[in-house]
Amino acid sequence: YAPIYTKPSLTNRQTLWNAVEKAERRKDATLAREFEIAFPHELNQRQREQLLDELCSQIVNRHSVVVDAVIHAPHTRGGSDERNYHAHIMFTSRHIDQDTGGFSSKKNREFNKEQSAETIKQWRSDFADLCNKYLEQANSLERVDHRSNADRGIDLEATWHEGVAVTAMK
Repeated sequence: YAPIYTKPSLTNRQTLWNAVEKAERRKDATLAREFEIAFPHELNQRQREQLLDELCSQIVNRHSVVVDAVIHAPHTRGGSDERNYHAHIMFTSRHIDQDTGGFSSKKNREFNKEQSAETIKQWRSDFADLCNKYLEQANSLERVDHRSNADRGIDLEATWHEGVAVTAMK
C-alpha cells in the first residue's frame, strides 16, 4: 500500500526494504514500525482482506508512508486457537515525498515517543470502528471496544498472552 505518487520501484517488497535501508545514514536508525492486529473470528477470509485493505489505506492516506501487510492463519499445530487469524503490518518511518515519489529527507515525527501514544490511540479507535463495521455487515452482534477494562468501568484484570511454547505444553 503506497501513496499514488510513490515511485513504482518502492511498491516491490524487496526493492522497498532495500531502499529503506539505503535512505538511512545512522546505523541505529529506525527503519520501520510494525504492529499486529487480530481479526474477529466472525469474519471470513474476504472480509478480513477487505478490513486489512481499508486499514492500510487509512494509514497511507493519513501518514503518506508505504505499508507492507500480510495475513497469517492460526498456527494450530502448536496448539494455538484455530480462530486466531491476524495480520502483521509494517510501514516505513519516512513518508513519501509528493514531489519526488521517494522518501522524504525528514522522518515522520508522529511515530516518536512524544507523539506515538496519541497516534496509537487513534489507530486503535479507528481499527475498532472498522472491526465493528465489518461485524455489522457480517450480521454479528459482537462488537469491539479499543478501550481498556478500567476505562470502560469493568473491574476485571486483562489476561496474559502465554505464547507458543506455553500453549504447546498445555
